Amino acid sequence: MKVTVPTYQTIPKGVYPAVVGEIEEVGEIGPFGAALRWNVHVYLPEGGTERVSALSSINFGPRSKAYRWASILLGRKLAASDTIDTDELTGMACQAEVGLNEAGWNTLEDILPARAGGVPKPAAEPSAFVPPDEAPF
Repeated sequence: MKVTVPTYQTIPKGVYPAVVGEIEEVGEIGPFGAALRWNVHVYLPEGGTERVSALSSINFGPRSKAYRWASILLGRKLAASDTIDTDELTGMACQAEVGLNEAGWNTLEDILPARAGGVPKPAAEPSAFVPPDEAPF
């Protein structure tokens, strides 16, 4: 098996427009039981994206991080009988509060509601310059 060392760019702490990536179950984490890893793709001011992530309990009780984040993404409080498919949260626009841990790695500190206008659109490809004497008109 071949593996490639990924590139990683540390970004400054702050709040960035973002989109939710995969939310995956990561199994037992210490005494807390099963956990979810929330992957969020942050849009950088200079273009491109960077992935940040955080763990939460798999518990969706009203005081849990997972409940709060799902409620923010769905735009409503969850009722006691609601069933959430985390796959349906993938691709949802939000804002991500990015922090730095003691080792200098970026962390996902919080998921916030998306700002009006959602996430930035990719920059359009620059059109090719055509000299005036070669223009078709």
